Amino acid sequence: MDEHVTAVDNKLGALDGRMDGLDGRLDGLGGRIEGMTAKFDSVDGRMEAVGGHFAGIDGRIKTLGDHLAAVSGRLEAVSQQLGQLPTSLGLEEAQQRLAEELRLRPGHSEVEEVVTKVVSAAQAEMTTRLDSLEETVLTLAEALLRPSRRLPDQRRDNGRG
Repeated sequence: MDEHVTAVDNKLGALDGRMDGLDGRLDGLGGRIEGMTAKFDSVDGRMEAVGGHFAGIDGRIKTLGDHLAAVSGRLEAVSQQLGQLPTSLGLEEAQQRLAEELRLRPGHSEVEEVVTKVVSAAQAEMTTRLDSLEETVLTLAEALLRPSRRLPDQRRDNGRG
């Protein structure tokens, strides 16, 4: 009878050891999941920061457009004032030079077009980078959440030792 009790006790001890090992592995998995949660929170924060940067860029572009419109209005006013000056003051030649210089400068629509192209290219690049980052994060999450292939081998090792 003592032999049966001892054998059962040994088997229960081995089972307890295996359960402790499994508990440790589950704690490790829980830690990895918490680590992934922190990484996702970090990515979320970065995404919000990028959104804030885009909002700031949008505001700056609108401000730049307003400034360009104001400069265009001022140039128009100067041009009109120069046109009203009497030619007897000898300003006609200066007016023609200034008018020629103003014609050579890019207009509001040309500057706006260039700024729009630059911003579109920057947004496309940021979108590409964010897509790549999202794909990397999802691949990492999938790899970390996939069950480990070593668990069955480790169970066999614990049963032998």
